Amino acid sequence: MRFKQAENLEDLDMERLHQLEKSTLVPVAIVYITGLIIFLFINPVIANWFSLMLVLMLLGLQVVIDFNIYRKLKDRLFATTAVISVAGIVSAGSFAIDKSVSSPKLLFSEEYMMEKEEEHYIFYENITDVTMTKDTPNVPYNHYVFGFGNHMNGKFEDREGRYVIALGDKSEESIKVVTDREQYHINAVSPETTEKWYEELKDKVQ
Repeated sequence: MRFKQAENLEDLDMERLHQLEKSTLVPVAIVYITGLIIFLFINPVIANWFSLMLVLMLLGLQVVIDFNIYRKLKDRLFATTAVISVAGIVSAGSFAIDKSVSSPKLLFSEEYMMEKEEEHYIFYENITDVTMTKDTPNVPYNHYVFGFGNHMNGKFEDREGRYVIALGDKSEESIKVVTDREQYHINAVSPETTEKWYEELKDKVQ
């Protein structure tokens, strides 16, 4: 549609643009196939990064093509789409990084506790069990979980129910909070902070 709306298409070096698109086909295919293998057989959380890389590569190609067309035609339509693509790259990258490295922070009120980073509200009256555990649920393939290093943040749903994971350090014990709707696994980077949260939450629930 954008090409049809543009004027003076004969001024474009279409062959060069096609070659540019073709040159990205191999790296895009490699990222896609590698991500698919990791997704199916290794670790679905790591596969999220390959999905993100694939999206960023395609958006980056769109930026380059639109910018080249804008330089030739001076058509603001292509400048606008290039800016939109850049905004998409920044937003997607910022979102993934934030989800992957943010540390959980619990705030307690009289009626509920809140995981500040994700803004999850857990009302004490809905909590049926609070324990400390070393185990975390296996992340399935229909997930929305990012992680980097020992951080892991996100949520998913399987046949057993809905899960919210907010782990500052997945190698340490976490607080397992069971409600009538969801199961939460939360800990801080510091085990001492996690223990403090656990004691305070137990007092609130009792």
